[in-house]
Amino acid sequence: MSVVLKFGGSSITKDGFETILNEIENNKGKKIVIVLSAVYNVTNILISLMERKLNYTIQNLVDIHYKLIEEIGLKHSFIDSLIEELNKDLYKEKVNKPKILSYGELLSTIILYEYLKKNNISSSLIDGTELIRSSFSMKEIIDNSCKSQNFYCDDCIFNYVEKNEIVITQGFITKTKDNYIYTLTRGGSDTTASLIASKLNSERLEIWTDVNGVFDADPNVIKNSNIINNLDYELCQEMAGMGAKVLHPYCIRPCQMKNIPIYIKNTYDSNNNNTIISSEYNNKLSLMLDRGNKVFNITSLNMWNDYGFVADIFLKFKNYSIDINIITTSQYSVLATTKEEDEDKIMSLKEELSRHYDVSLFNCDLISIIGRDIIQNKKIPHLFEKLNNHDKIYITHFSSNNMCLTFAISNEISAY
Repeated sequence: MSVVLKFGGSSITKDGFETILNEIENNKGKKIVIVLSAVYNVTNILISLMERKLNYTIQNLVDIHYKLIEEIGLKHSFIDSLIEELNKDLYKEKVNKPKILSYGELLSTIILYEYLKKNNISSSLIDGTELIRSSFSMKEIIDNSCKSQNFYCDDCIFNYVEKNEIVITQGFITKTKDNYIYTLTRGGSDTTASLIASKLNSERLEIWTDVNGVFDADPNVIKNSNIINNLDYELCQEMAGMGAKVLHPYCIRPCQMKNIPIYIKNTYDSNNNNTIISSEYNNKLSLMLDRGNKVFNITSLNMWNDYGFVADIFLKFKNYSIDINIITTSQYSVLATTKEEDEDKIMSLKEELSRHYDVSLFNCDLISIIGRDIIQNKKIPHLFEKLNNHDKIYITHFSSNNMCLTFAISNEISAY
């Protein structure tokens, strides 16, 4: 039997590595696969270095890793060749973005490998691009905007697990079928771990982070929010898609297919109260808050009794690679929300849409109530009454699966 342990960036610390030692001891007799993210903020630094921004230098990245290595009692010389390789790749005429982004995970895993060796624990460090593969070529991915659900865990994982009690690998990175390095979306290490757990039919997947689990509301906003101890896959998927930050939305389905429970654990807590995600049915309501969205209000009298205008609008979003979260329509208007942060892209899209439609653009927050049978829930009318006091509700949206009611509400920032 195997277990998969995934440690996020906030857990790649001295305390986090000590937790890994404890988990290895707790799971003696089982095959253990450890999936690591990059150290906290390292991916942001790598992006900044690629974009030639001045807010970080490569020395910032070096200092972060040297500090960690010193804290765990090692000498840092073993990462110097990897840093030198990164430096060369950064200044090539054509920068390979996925390869640059992979260095964060490569550094964290080699540090863990050396740390386990120092503690007389034998392990095997496996390149994550051998394990997680795409059935598409790089050209197909670019042309079809291929997403993470098109990736799979290769059968070679069985050979590595058979020969080794402990396997360490990188999350987030993969290879296409024509052997180009590629990266999953941000937070994709969860997906790496889930794909491996599903392939191995593991006993469980543990996601180690800096919180105890999934809360029924954002604890930073609602102080009396509570951890949901048992959460089923479908509700968790909905919550992840609507703003819950603990899990990446793509990581749930692979475990659900094999009925593998996902445990959320806190690297810095006793873990007496956690979330377990499984097939166990749950009908608890939760409240998700997703800040920093924008609403496009696109209107035209010509939409009435016509066809093709929605396709035309969506094509323009696609051409600018701007993702849409929520959509509502009426006879004369389409409203769509996006999380896109690139202001230049947003304004260019607005300008293009304005050639054919009347377009308004607003900043908003999304408040989502998630649960089973939302429309029939007797608590919902009371929530409507409370929201009536808010003078700017741009969108009220019922999901087609009857599991989510979302309000796009002004965050009181001036409109464009």
